[in-house]
Amino acid sequence: MKLHWIFDFHTPRFVRVGERCDGESVAQALADAGVESVIFVAKCHFGHSYYPTRVGTPHPRLAADVFGTMLGAVRAKGLGVASYVSLGIDGAAGEKHPEWRRVYADGTSDPVGWFINVCPFTAYLEKWVLPQIEELFQLYRPNGYWFDTMSALSPCYCASCRAAFIEHSGNELPTHADDPRQGVAGTWRHKRGFALVERVGNFIRSLDPAASVGFNQLGSLPYPEPMPSGVTVLTLDPETAGPQSIPFSLNAAYGSHASQPCEIMPTIFHGGWGDWSPAPELRLQTTALTCWMRGTIFVAGDRLHPEGRLTKHSRAAMQLLSSTRAQWAECAPSDGRLVADAVVLHSPSLTNGPERRLFAVDDPRARLTPINGIHRLLLDAGVVATVAAEWQLEQALVGARLVVVPEIPALSKETETRLREFAEQGGTLLFVGRIPQVGDRPFDGTGIQLGEAVWQDHAYLPCFGDAKDEVLVRGAIYEAALMEATAEMFLIPGYDAQPGKRYGWGIGPVSDEPSTNPALTRCPVGDGAIWFLNAPLASDYARMGNWPQVPWWQALIEHMDVPLRARLIEGDGNLEIILWESNRSSWLYLLSHDAEQMVGDGRQWARSTGTSGLRAARIQLARRNEEPAAHSLRGHSSPMTSSETHHTLDVSFERPYAAVRIDWK
Repeated sequence: MKLHWIFDFHTPRFVRVGERCDGESVAQALADAGVESVIFVAKCHFGHSYYPTRVGTPHPRLAADVFGTMLGAVRAKGLGVASYVSLGIDGAAGEKHPEWRRVYADGTSDPVGWFINVCPFTAYLEKWVLPQIEELFQLYRPNGYWFDTMSALSPCYCASCRAAFIEHSGNELPTHADDPRQGVAGTWRHKRGFALVERVGNFIRSLDPAASVGFNQLGSLPYPEPMPSGVTVLTLDPETAGPQSIPFSLNAAYGSHASQPCEIMPTIFHGGWGDWSPAPELRLQTTALTCWMRGTIFVAGDRLHPEGRLTKHSRAAMQLLSSTRAQWAECAPSDGRLVADAVVLHSPSLTNGPERRLFAVDDPRARLTPINGIHRLLLDAGVVATVAAEWQLEQALVGARLVVVPEIPALSKETETRLREFAEQGGTLLFVGRIPQVGDRPFDGTGIQLGEAVWQDHAYLPCFGDAKDEVLVRGAIYEAALMEATAEMFLIPGYDAQPGKRYGWGIGPVSDEPSTNPALTRCPVGDGAIWFLNAPLASDYARMGNWPQVPWWQALIEHMDVPLRARLIEGDGNLEIILWESNRSSWLYLLSHDAEQMVGDGRQWARSTGTSGLRAARIQLARRNEEPAAHSLRGHSSPMTSSETHHTLDVSFERPYAAVRIDWK
């Protein structure tokens, strides 16, 4: 239930800074709210430092040592303090040293006067970054160092990078996306990028072995890999535009498997002190609860006023989050562990592309569509689910019953072996939309072979379970040839459909007869099975939110006979179920995501409306040998009813969450 705070302070040169620096008041408000640790900006994206640096560039209108004042006051209250250092965006350094600027594929660089992307593989690191880190250590000895941003590892065509790549490969850096050398360039860029991060982290640890070190975004969903040595904190920083509540739930699920302490950072303000309104109370509560319910650290992203003081919005947010945490503490699990029935598998191949050719290219978040879609589909189906990258798989599989691999291009040999073991030991393994490559061949054990040409760009899944209609799925679909697998059902094409063709703006009606192309296959493996759903349901659900896909997905899970511990079987939408268990107790949490709306023309922004009254849900629990005694901690629960296989519990509550503890006799 940790609450941390980060203050952005990106301030142009013409703004007065530190004229009413009030460290004592800031520190008192943070301490009163129960904040354990704070990140203050030592150097921002403009390259301005907010202390009297002799290495970097002090802000031109700096009237006080803002960083030092804040650090001293907060530390006096017993809070930890980390220094924020912009690495990769540095307007001042780029202006003084044009040779340090990042060069784009067309030969241009950022203009002077605002943020400037710089290349850390020039002398910038040796002459600017490392000396300033050492200066901060000598002057203040902060508890940690927090670096932003990952644009530092993006493709660069400066003289240093071109020469280094020629030395590495004997070739010029490729400038076109379809250049076959992009794989070599991406792998090289990844290797030296992680080496740079490791060097910075180990440099800090040589100065202060106890210091925490974090690099924003690295290790997160866009970069799903274990961190190099020297990095001690994982920071997840989801997109501020678009949906907030459910993406933060996705990040919290992923972060719950981190090997380091995991911070998740929503911003209170969309774009500054006044150009966007502060985040509504309900969104602050929901994003914080998604973190605390899964044991990750909530880091409130805020703005410190240029004068060096808090605004009224910051104080209100601190008070709200403090009271929310106190309420949640009454419902938090006292022991046990976070468990999930379903694991969504993530892989670097999804965001990095083949041969890492897309590592740090453009926005990797845009390539997370299948993960977003299947996570949301499981949530809407009422399944207790989590998300784990390949390197987190071993921990995530503990107690798991179902693993879903959603349109992942490739997996490692080690992951293939572990997933086969999971299925052989009785687990259910489901591939959705494609069979991942393992080296130069498809994943072993699916019992099918996919063709290379697109069969259709949309198709219908047959009626299933309680569904009365066929379910449309959009996206590339390939012919599946049966080998050892058996077909459970077959795809239905659109009426006279052809790939790439439409009925005007839309898709034609369903054909009367199914095709011979399997929609769902099953291949027995040991005590379990490997299933394949021959339709890109994950990405389609993310893009289109096709609601008939939810009951179809629920029927599929029942058809595969996955033994779920708990399941939300009735509710009025947008409810997430989270489960903690010990030998003696179970804690069930329902979190509401239904208040969020999207507004805006073009780029969408999230807003939260007010409460909508009483929520109602029905939870089904697998039968245990012990008799249950339910205790509602927040909300109202009915007495449990029991059958030979399940216990059923009705819960009603006002948003944003309900909590029920079940003690097993």
